[in-house]
Amino acid sequence: MRQNTVKMTTAQFAELHGVNRRTLHYYDDIGLFSPCQKGENGYRYYDASQSIVFGYIRMLKELNMSIAEIADYCKHPAPEKFLQIADRKEAEIDLEIRRLKRARNILKTKKAQVRLCEGLPDEEIRVEACGAVKISVLPYDFSGDDLSRLFTDLNKIDVILVPGVAFDRTLNRLGRGKGFYDKILSQTKACKIGICFDFQLLDRIPTEVHDVRMTQVISSR
Repeated sequence: MRQNTVKMTTAQFAELHGVNRRTLHYYDDIGLFSPCQKGENGYRYYDASQSIVFGYIRMLKELNMSIAEIADYCKHPAPEKFLQIADRKEAEIDLEIRRLKRARNILKTKKAQVRLCEGLPDEEIRVEACGAVKISVLPYDFSGDDLSRLFTDLNKIDVILVPGVAFDRTLNRLGRGKGFYDKILSQTKACKIGICFDFQLLDRIPTEVHDVRMTQVISSR
């Protein structure tokens, strides 16, 4: 004797599996997962036994497989093919973990830099008038992204005086976070002298891998 199976509407099947009805409609439209029956009124009906197949599709989706990859695998399932997909996804996950770790380290460094800058004491800077001097003004926007374009030959530079937000006693420098100075400092062997006020010279400041260390640091102390 044939046993009647339970039929569910799209809404019922979606609620059973905790998904949106539009997801089931989309899967049906692309041929990934279709209802067992469609009524004359256009309604879709699902069999309770289809939950196994749908659960398998959701498992593959949680493995970060694309819809195209899932559809291709479901057409020709095989252990070897699954292992290939699993190895590829595992490599992608490892790459994403490394990217997130780098992003977390950058965030931690930036947070430390912001806290450090907020903790610097306010100092009064006195402005005094001086005699007239001739200066050469270069038509260059220092907010640009490459200070090295100011110089035709970086190897001819002997000494560079470098300002900064803060320095430490191991010759590290904290800039404003955009890397303008680090780009040019990394391209020259010139003596790099950091100049700062007393309150800008600290025991230790947060650094990043691209930061360029000074040759010397001179403070007003």
